[in-house]
Amino acid sequence: VSSYSHGMKQKLVVISALLHSPRLLVMDEPFVGLDPKAAADLSSLILELNPDGVTIIMISHDLAASMTYASHILHLGNTVFYGTKEEYRKGAKTRWSGH
Repeated sequence: VSSYSHGMKQKLVVISALLHSPRLLVMDEPFVGLDPKAAADLSSLILELNPDGVTIIMISHDLAASMTYASHILHLGNTVFYGTKEEYRKGAKTRWSGH
């Protein structure tokens, strides 16, 4: 595994995390290093897991991409937004001073 590229290691980590069918999945920057196909596959997988009752906590610096998946946005441990991406895009109030 030490000779694998960053993207291959990232895929291995995601697969390992999903092997036991978790009810809670914590991911830190899961798309970093993935090729476009793998990122699209992971995106589809995330969208399938959540309606099946899997709670997903994702850490990301990419707010726009996160809105595809998020129902809650936290900043410094506080909920700054709760809702759908459509509500966010329509300008729903947030408690985040920058948005």
